[in-house]
Amino acid sequence: MLTKHLEDSLILMEGIGAFCVKRKATDNSGALYHVSPIFDSTDVLFRLLKDQSESLKFNIQGDSVAVDPVRQIGCIIIDQSRFTFVAIISILESTAKDISLKEGFPVKTFLDNEKPKEREKRKYLKDIMSASASEELKLITVENNEEWKFLLDIRNALVHSNAIPDKDLVCVVYGKSYFFKKGEEMNGDIQSLFIFSKKAVELFYEWSQKHEKCVKAIMTN
Repeated sequence: MLTKHLEDSLILMEGIGAFCVKRKATDNSGALYHVSPIFDSTDVLFRLLKDQSESLKFNIQGDSVAVDPVRQIGCIIIDQSRFTFVAIISILESTAKDISLKEGFPVKTFLDNEKPKEREKRKYLKDIMSASASEELKLITVENNEEWKFLLDIRNALVHSNAIPDKDLVCVVYGKSYFFKKGEEMNGDIQSLFIFSKKAVELFYEWSQKHEKCVKAIMTN
């Protein structure tokens, strides 16, 4: 079963990498140039681990503990998926701030007008996407904003609380329902965080394209 998950994860990562290569040439922010190398390195790791998992079909006996190399490979992939997801969200958040929080740009203007007393307060990706989902801007849908909230809550749990969320997390991603219970360590199949990474990249690309069109419209008026 683990080997099957490994193969499926490799296919998934190849798909994300292909998306980045295809889109990065037209992405106005340049974020996908930073995302692509992460997928490239992960793809190499997957191929090496897949070769190992095919050849290591039996437990290796240690001094007193039986070690399952295939299970070890699974643990490595899970660690890599955490790194990949957190790194991608960080890249996208930093880039979203760079391209949207400029004076006169729609997201910045909306946030300043919504809470004038908090103009100097640090803004985060959740603030940017919440503004983007507003009736005034409509750069993303309400459903997209809920997906962003879910992904950012996952990131925060991984980074700040050892994968234990401080509230129930529920979302449908690519037609599959995910539920992580408050106060309990998040558990999912080996592909989950790569799937969330793929969704984040796609959401960001769609948002950046609409944001660019909105800015151009403002500049030409």
